[in-house]
Amino acid sequence: MTKQRRKFLWLIFVASLLVGMVWDLIPVQRDENRLQILLDDNQSLPMIELPLADRDFLGEHIIQRLCQAGNQLFVLTVVDGAKDRHALHEPMYCFRGAGWEVQTQSTFPLADGSEKLVSLQRDTQQLEILYWFSDGKERHASAINTWLNSILHRASFGHIKDPQVLVIIQPWNTQTLDWKLLFVRSPILFEF
Repeated sequence: MTKQRRKFLWLIFVASLLVGMVWDLIPVQRDENRLQILLDDNQSLPMIELPLADRDFLGEHIIQRLCQAGNQLFVLTVVDGAKDRHALHEPMYCFRGAGWEVQTQSTFPLADGSEKLVSLQRDTQQLEILYWFSDGKERHASAINTWLNSILHRASFGHIKDPQVLVIIQPWNTQTLDWKLLFVRSPILFEF
């Protein structure tokens, strides 16, 4: 490699670093009231706030509620990626980190997309969760799609893609949920 080519590569590297640092300082168009939709509609989905283990780290980017749809109790966790795109990641990392082992995973098709239904086990405990990522228009269970959408959102300053949320639903205690009935009785879950 010639000396001139090496200088050119260093120049591109330094310029890329500077552009990246400036890029993070430019504000992105955001919907600040996204989670407020859920909090305001307490009539169609009765809920109470659950304490989060690490509220300081997660700040206002996450809500966790105990909800009731018919006779089913479930925990709804919504992580908003509008203010911090790094908050969204594959939820299995957290469950595995908490000692859960994945038993089965399957796609759970619903309107406007598909979710992932996962059966977990830790010691003698069993847990079934349903999760998806959403920008309010389409839903999917792919962390890679979420990262790509986040890049498009950030690169376009919020004009191409909307910020995404991660929605996780799990039963309260050890009960099993009728997932299809849950969505029939809780249509607000589709608004994310």
